[in-house]
Amino acid sequence: IGVLQSMLVARSPVFSAMFTGGLAVHTTAADKAHVHVDDIQPTAFKQLLSYVYTDEVELSPDNVLAVLYAAKKYMLNTLADKCVQFLHDNLCAENVVTMLEQSLLFDELKDKVFEKIQKEASVVLKQEEFTTLSAPALKEVLQLELHVREEMEVFNACMKWAKKRCQQNNTPADGANIRQALGDSLYLIRFPTISLEDFNKLVLPVDVLNAEEGFHIYRYLTSKTKTDSLCFSTLHRPDYPERRLLTGNYVGTFS
Repeated sequence: IGVLQSMLVARSPVFSAMFTGGLAVHTTAADKAHVHVDDIQPTAFKQLLSYVYTDEVELSPDNVLAVLYAAKKYMLNTLADKCVQFLHDNLCAENVVTMLEQSLLFDELKDKVFEKIQKEASVVLKQEEFTTLSAPALKEVLQLELHVREEMEVFNACMKWAKKRCQQNNTPADGANIRQALGDSLYLIRFPTISLEDFNKLVLPVDVLNAEEGFHIYRYLTSKTKTDSLCFSTLHRPDYPERRLLTGNYVGTFS
């Protein structure tokens, strides 16, 4: 892509250092005339150059993350701000999972993405894209106060995610492999808040809990006696009807 070095030097401190400062490593005039950019999509880099020349950029859901990465790399702060604002304005339950992995790299996005996931959890957890999350991203999501009415929504999403990992690893989707796939994220599922009926009929048959864990959860569900051996949270999620009644956040009637 042909571009005036003087424009790049004037707009970006990184380009300035590359061409005239401490990062300049070119040994010949020919070398100095070319810069290889291997980690940015060509379409995103063209948008960056457009902004350098005209202060205008055409952002879309398909290119905004790549443009944001380029803006961050070359310290074009105003362009980065435009990208972040675009993402904030266009963030919705249908695309927030796609944004999640990238948001972990950008502090400006992380809080907004987590807020959307938290509030729209019932929609997010059912999306096929949820199964594509990395293990660290899954753990981040499960640590949120997800707005779901029943913990079974969280459990089912986690089972679907873990079974996808088993499929990718060509291993049977049995209890042991599902447990291994989930790792520490298993302990972020609030099993003691699941109804006794669902726990007996839908959770125990999956065999993802060991005998001791199953016993202590069952004991809690039947007696509400919490012991030190119970290593799962007993706090209901924010949208659980009885919790909303107690906190005053429930609107309407409840029966």
